[in-house]
Amino acid sequence: MNVFAADLMELASIFRKFIKNAGRISIPIMARRGGCCMYFNIIIAFIGVVGGWSAFGVFFFHFENRQAGMWAFVSGTFAATTLFIHILYKKHALELWYTPENLLQIRLLGLLGLIAGLTGAAAYTGIAVTKHEGAPTTLRLSYTQYHGQEGLL
Repeated sequence: MNVFAADLMELASIFRKFIKNAGRISIPIMARRGGCCMYFNIIIAFIGVVGGWSAFGVFFFHFENRQAGMWAFVSGTFAATTLFIHILYKKHALELWYTPENLLQIRLLGLLGLIAGLTGAAAYTGIAVTKHEGAPTTLRLSYTQYHGQEGLL
């Protein structure tokens, strides 16, 4: 068996264990409620919300790139959900809002979002490569915005 097949078998084994244990929410894995890791998670989630929703405004309204704007909005919404769950956990209120089944559904929705995002990134990268588009530059973006043409380069 070659190395790729062995890695694929190991990945399949890990995925099976993940699915088998999907119903068990393990609290000890999470960061301590008052620890520095929890504050780090909250700050990173907050940055994700601000970044995602502000990118939505910039791409959707300023650049009129509706697809990029919607991806940014969805990204900010996932970050907002993460932020909300982290705040509830820190305030000892997570168990009041969500059951373990609800948390499992949210986790699976996050996994679906990850798969959708990776698929979208691969699709857009494939389109850019097949159309021989160069890397975006500030000059090209601003020229296209104000002149409505493909750009200078």
